Amino acid sequence: MNLFRPLATLGSIVCFSVLLSIWTSCSKDGKDENVPPVILRDSAKLITYFSITKAGDVALDLKEVGVEIKSDSILVAVPAGTDLTKMTPAITFKGVILTPSATVAQDFSQPVTYTVIAEDSTSHKYVVVVKKRPISNMVFVGGGGNNKSFYALNAVTGAKIWEYTGTKGFDYSCAAFKDSIVYVGGLDNYVYAFHALTGQVLWKVLTGSTGIEAPVTVDGNTVYVGCNDDIFYALDAQTGKEKWRYNTFGNISTGAVVVNGTVYFGCSDGRVYALNAESGKLKWFYAAFDMINASGPAVVNGVVYFGSRDKYLYAIDANTGAHLWWYNCGVSLEMSSPTVVNGVVYIGGWYDVSNFNKAGSLFAINATTGALVWEKLPNTGFSSSPVVSNGMLYISADGGNFNAINTTTGDVAWSKRILPNGADPTVADGVVFVGGGGNFGFFRAYDAATGAEKWKFDTNNTALTFSGPLVLDSLGKAHYPGASGMQQ
Repeated sequence: MNLFRPLATLGSIVCFSVLLSIWTSCSKDGKDENVPPVILRDSAKLITYFSITKAGDVALDLKEVGVEIKSDSILVAVPAGTDLTKMTPAITFKGVILTPSATVAQDFSQPVTYTVIAEDSTSHKYVVVVKKRPISNMVFVGGGGNNKSFYALNAVTGAKIWEYTGTKGFDYSCAAFKDSIVYVGGLDNYVYAFHALTGQVLWKVLTGSTGIEAPVTVDGNTVYVGCNDDIFYALDAQTGKEKWRYNTFGNISTGAVVVNGTVYFGCSDGRVYALNAESGKLKWFYAAFDMINASGPAVVNGVVYFGSRDKYLYAIDANTGAHLWWYNCGVSLEMSSPTVVNGVVYIGGWYDVSNFNKAGSLFAINATTGALVWEKLPNTGFSSSPVVSNGMLYISADGGNFNAINTTTGDVAWSKRILPNGADPTVADGVVFVGGGGNFGFFRAYDAATGAEKWKFDTNNTALTFSGPLVLDSLGKAHYPGASGMQQ
């Protein structure tokens, strides 16, 4: 719509002739009769308003369309998932002609140039760039027990966005996210790739016969995951096609970390492996004295940290696998992945496997020296991994409480009895997300500072234990269980 459309060309000529006739007849002397007046033609050539009203046959809420008009470009942001290939604009301009027409739908998957022509025949170009906002404010988590579903929830309200129900559950495998795709492993032996917004299965790949308990990691165009068939896989993120595999001597339940072209993971054969992330060739392995179950490695400042059933927290050189230090926690550390923040390693102790009456504590250990900083919540037992945010540590305890702990002192700031057992928490946007179990079968969101409940999602009285949530925050950034574990 042009609010400043001039007279048509023919009409302009007629009006000019009439004006010229009047001007000459009104002349008081004949000196200037043959000199026409100076007529200034409008040079305005501006786009004054731009928006997108439709994507295909779908009308867009204009409140969700962001527009910034600059001197020679227009930047447009539309909701995540919008089809950019056939979009209808709404344009207001000053000038005579706009090309292409404001009424014609365009493919905005690439920049589109609009030209405004003024009445004086000069022109001005605007390059319109349309980008989809990142997918944001979503939580992805698998069910547990008899619940065979994988959920996508609204992170702000807890409302269900979509649900996929498999033949078995998604009890243990934490999901990973990249480029609008969510990747997760199931106990049905498949690795799944879901479209994050719709839940559409883009591909699924069979990896073995005894299930996937390991978290999934995605780096670049590769998905990394271990399975209970003792094999570690690298899959193409777009197609699921196998790139390579590496055979170990035990089942793999830990997540993997990719740093500087090397992928690190632990295995129940008692080894931490470092493989070339591109080829899968072994760089080195380090052998602990006992199995490594779910204690995935954290790789920070060139050091790999992990726990083992042999009761030791290990620190080894990430480049060579050389031993740096260890700390004996007195109980198995196989169920808790370490989190490393501000020079301190945090990890939960499980049980003494030779005497299950002896449960573990929560430990804070100097990341450089291996010296104990503090030990809290003795004889509690932890089957989950800690996450640290803004000076607070969050962890589920086997006794039934979910705890928020001051990282400096180790004192409990607040606690909730939700029977989380092994449910790993995730923190994003000042909110901590965690699943409950037993008769407390809800997935919950708490204010991270105060513990005030923001919402809870009913999982039909089924546990959401072990499977830590993947959370996309308000800016679309992905957050995972642990501050420095699976996703580096």
